[in-house]
Formats: sequence, structure tokens, C-alpha cells
Amino acid sequence: MAVPLLLHLTFQLSYLHWNTFTMPVTEVALLHLKCKDPSALTKEGLKQAMEKQSRFSKHPVNILFQIQDPRYFYLIGGWESITVHCNEWIPSDTNQTILRMIKDEVDIEWVFHIDTDVRSPLIC
Repeated sequence: MAVPLLLHLTFQLSYLHWNTFTMPVTEVALLHLKCKDPSALTKEGLKQAMEKQSRFSKHPVNILFQIQDPRYFYLIGGWESITVHCNEWIPSDTNQTILRMIKDEVDIEWVFHIDTDVRSPLIC
């Protein structure tokens, strides 16, 4: 069962150190297509999500599909801070319109932030 996005983000934010709210982060979200063949409206909504989130955040947004079950896919994007993501993008009219477009066919399973700028190389 998918966790409601705002509830999950509220829970997640309560455990973060104060400075992580103002530093660049990478968002990783797991989404689930409820049907095998998404409608044209859902496909358009996902396309708009990538384009409009990238424009808003000024960071690239990528979608990666699971090989084992391509109905599960990851949205990976960058943010100047968790505050910008949670307080500006998520409640924005643009984002809420997109979420309404895809809500019948896509579940947001979870969302979290990694303490690295998506534009920076990862250190393993």
C-alpha cells in the first residue's frame, strides 16, 4: 500500500538535521503504475512532471524503470534544498495539477532525499 505523499514527507522531515533543509539534495521517488498499459493522460502527466519539475528546480529529472517489474519506476531529480522541494514545489498548482492527472494510474510508494547534489559525481 502506498504511503500518502504529504504524510510521508512530514514524517521524513521530522527526522532531518536542520542544515539539510538548506543544502542541495537528490530526490529519489519510487512510483508504481497500477495498470500494464497507462492511458494517454497518464503518459502526458509523467512527461509534464519531468519537464515542469526540471524547469522549476533547474536540475535534470530522470525516470528509471525496474527490470524485474517495469511497472515500478524511479524518479530522480535534484533540488537546491528539501525546503524548496517540500514547501514550494509539492504544494504548487503545477505539481498538484500533474498529480491529479496521474492519480488514477500511478501510486507514489515512497520519496526520500540523499545528501548530494544530483549534478555532482557520487563518491562510493
